[in-house]
Amino acid sequence: MDRRAVFTTYPTLVAIFAFSCQPLQEVDPRSPEAESDSFRLADPDLRISLVASEPNILSPVDISWGPDGELYVAEMTGYPVTPGKGAVKQLTDPDGDGFYDQMTVFADGFDFPSSVMYFREGLLIADAPNIFHLRDEDGDGVADTKEVYLTGFNKSNEQYLVNSLHWGLDNWIYGASGRSGGAVKFAGGEAETSVDNRDFRFHPIKEEVEAVTGRSQFGLARDDWGHRFTTLNHRFARQVMLEEQHLARNPSLSTSAVFDTYQSEHDRKVFGLLKGTLRFNRDPVGYFTSLSGLTVNRGHLMGPDYHGDFFAGESVQAAVIHRRMETNGPVFQAHNTVQGAEFLASTDGWFHPVNFSNGPDGAFYVVDFYRRFVEHPEWVHNRNGEGVDWNEGEKHGRIWRVAHKDAAREPQRMQPDLSRASADELVSQLGDPAGWRRDMAQQLLIEQQDKSALAPLEEMLGHHSAVGRGHALWTLHGLGLLTEGHIQTALEDPEAMIKVQGIQLVEDLGKSEALMEQMKSLAMDENGMIRYHALLAAGSSQDAQEVFLRSAATYSDQWTRVAMLSGSAPWASTFARQLLQTPAGEIGSRDLAFFRRIGESVASTADPKAAWINSLLSGSTPVGLRAISFLNGYLGAMRDLGAEHQAPGTPLVSQLLDFAQDQSAGTSEMAVELLQYSDSKAAREGLMAIATGSSNSEARMTAVTALSGLDEPMHAQALFENVSSMDPIVRKALIAGSLRSGAATGALLSSIRDESISLTEIPEEVRRALLAHEDFETKELANDLLGAAVDSDRQAIIDRYLAVLDEQTVDLAHGAKVFSTNCTTCHAVNGIGGLLGPDLTNIGSRSDDVLLTSILDPGRMVSYELKLRIITTKSGQVYAGTVSAESATSLTVRSADGSEKTLLKSNIEQDTWTEQSIMPEGYERIINEQDMASLIGFLREPSAVIPESLR
Repeated sequence: MDRRAVFTTYPTLVAIFAFSCQPLQEVDPRSPEAESDSFRLADPDLRISLVASEPNILSPVDISWGPDGELYVAEMTGYPVTPGKGAVKQLTDPDGDGFYDQMTVFADGFDFPSSVMYFREGLLIADAPNIFHLRDEDGDGVADTKEVYLTGFNKSNEQYLVNSLHWGLDNWIYGASGRSGGAVKFAGGEAETSVDNRDFRFHPIKEEVEAVTGRSQFGLARDDWGHRFTTLNHRFARQVMLEEQHLARNPSLSTSAVFDTYQSEHDRKVFGLLKGTLRFNRDPVGYFTSLSGLTVNRGHLMGPDYHGDFFAGESVQAAVIHRRMETNGPVFQAHNTVQGAEFLASTDGWFHPVNFSNGPDGAFYVVDFYRRFVEHPEWVHNRNGEGVDWNEGEKHGRIWRVAHKDAAREPQRMQPDLSRASADELVSQLGDPAGWRRDMAQQLLIEQQDKSALAPLEEMLGHHSAVGRGHALWTLHGLGLLTEGHIQTALEDPEAMIKVQGIQLVEDLGKSEALMEQMKSLAMDENGMIRYHALLAAGSSQDAQEVFLRSAATYSDQWTRVAMLSGSAPWASTFARQLLQTPAGEIGSRDLAFFRRIGESVASTADPKAAWINSLLSGSTPVGLRAISFLNGYLGAMRDLGAEHQAPGTPLVSQLLDFAQDQSAGTSEMAVELLQYSDSKAAREGLMAIATGSSNSEARMTAVTALSGLDEPMHAQALFENVSSMDPIVRKALIAGSLRSGAATGALLSSIRDESISLTEIPEEVRRALLAHEDFETKELANDLLGAAVDSDRQAIIDRYLAVLDEQTVDLAHGAKVFSTNCTTCHAVNGIGGLLGPDLTNIGSRSDDVLLTSILDPGRMVSYELKLRIITTKSGQVYAGTVSAESATSLTVRSADGSEKTLLKSNIEQDTWTEQSIMPEGYERIINEQDMASLIGFLREPSAVIPESLR
């Protein structure tokens, strides 16, 4: 088959999303009316209408209403690279027809104002490095005072700035650090709080700043019950599961503190309407690539079916993403309710939904950045970005209102005007169906600190609206009026979420004996949400040991176990001993992982060398799988801490060697792993025999990994002498694990020099880690062997392939084989393959130029998530790859071979970021022009042939 035949058969695939071809997107903007005609709502019962547009607003990125109904708009007119052009506008709708037709410039001269929020008769405006507080003293719509309120946020790429200020249910103001971090403090204060790799909150009354779990890019959502959700450009909604205090009380807790709410790659698909657009980012179209503005619909005018649903803008693909959440125990899981279409999509490539808001009327509002480009030139190669006017269309902008078609056509005037409302009137709003009104009423009550609200708030605790009862609880707390009796009432509420609010208030205020008894009861609740939060609240208390044991014996779900790990650290040794003495029952992989992590906790406690642990290590009595898993966690953590420990005794080694012969899934691998902690001859010989001769590939990989980390030249050399007879997957594991010790690293380099391992087998992260090795001699040898392995003139190679690609014959089956051999570790097509890199199912719509650049010069534009990190632990082991998960206490490194290792930050000696991609350069050495033509043909038509090797 000739390549040109492929193009003839599939003409629509050619040149879409190409840099070098004529863009299909119209150059001129559409009028608001014409843009409205381009919209397609998936639900015909909804209606979208314009509420503001240019010339009144330009390049809007956030909106906020004041208590009197005036709308404030943050404009990032200078985006992406022109500071000083930002402004905040005040919009009014004097005739109440639903269109804001009067505008005043509230304040201007900002660089890149990314968030606006009503606060204390004025506005908070985020403009890194500061959050300003501005007030209009004379009521003319123009700010008269401007003061720095918070400062210290890092200035970075304009997509990574502090954003998403909002009032939390718990009376703190939350914000996203935008992935830029900083050392934040109140203006005039001295105490700084690091928000690196975390988001933040500050208390308006106490004037305290805290870092909080999460690292959101642009958008930070909360639901009616205070659950927090973060977002990244390719991650829709990630639920915060553990707060800083839950992580801090167990420094050995190695777990992700967030939960990805979508459950499959299919949930990441985007069904846009654009037929073509000029874009520069190489992420595949048809999947999440530019998500922002994550918001929960907490109003009522779209109808009850949409209350509590999640929305985010896919701004590059001109679509609004909608997911419905269902609870599964303590976690939320996202579901796409409409297949093959998005909630809102447009054929207008200038439509960029970057943010959303719940309105005072209960409708849902869409902030439309509306301009030609929304991408940032930092991630565009100069050759592709030359001559681009990045500010084209900056004097446009729209805000849209979405409501049910039967709802009032226009927003109603603010009734009552909350800026003039009494305490009784404000409390009455806490049960309103519009989430904005509930939040604003609570905020005003807290700001005013009016204690006369006590009686109506207590009355609200009996309100028919559960969310009203929740707001009343937290308002009482914020006014200093909350009593133990109020909390008891909440803990006995028929609504599960109100019980959870009561539990969180117990945790916040302290645990009396009576409340602790309630926690112990709720920690055994059948409702997973209640049980999880009760276990978190009961944690660290000696009184909780009994209920922790009962819960561990009854429930084996992941998050119940995480809650127990978080809270049991002070008495981890006792807890572990008692658990190991309970009948095993049916043991699953999750159960064994739990015991491993308990072992890690025990190792980090003040006196981990308990007699009962030494008795286990001696092997004087038979051990089971749970004990083996516990000891693996315990000894691994002791090694990472550099602490002395008893080695497995001869009887235990003998038992482990017997276990190693077991072919049951997971059993032999655990036993093999534990053998590495014994320096006995029997253990070493057993490991080597398994590494070189076992028929169980998983056990062989475990033995290879264990031996490569021992830093023993004899064993490292023996491993590499057998490398030619190893299965490809074991061979790959050996090469990837060679960074773990100096002996293994030396043996790897010797094998490369002797050509028993080819240069093409070396993963890019291993090559780069070797080139940057801290040992001078190792680094020199690596540079001699690997430094010149790849031609530095990547564009010349791309041009060479491009010049002859049309002359090659396409063999789709062969292209699938090339993909299977070289790409499936990191990439997937049609749901088959790895998830380290982007899904490539729809990448075939790109031009030859773009595809070749992606394959042959992956470092040209490296997305944040694919940057290579080289991490050295205090025990001298080196891990290289991407970071797939990170919390305040740990991070998880994923290597190109798909293996993962979770490391405690306290055990990390050096963490080196690079600007390089984990995807290797140099594919021209193993993929020739003919192979490349077939590979690209397969990527253009992956559904045509999926070989067995991919299934």
